[in-house]
Amino acid sequence: MVKVGVSPEVNALATILLVLSLALVLTSQLLLRDRQKH
Repeated sequence: MVKVGVSPEVNALATILLVLSLALVLTSQLLLRDRQKH
């Protein structure tokens, strides 16, 4: 999965973006679930 020649900065940035997108999806799912309950 790790590409050869990628600088640590780019690797960290990609990881941060991945975590942020996952958090966004999780929060949106929770918000939608709460809306459906009420």
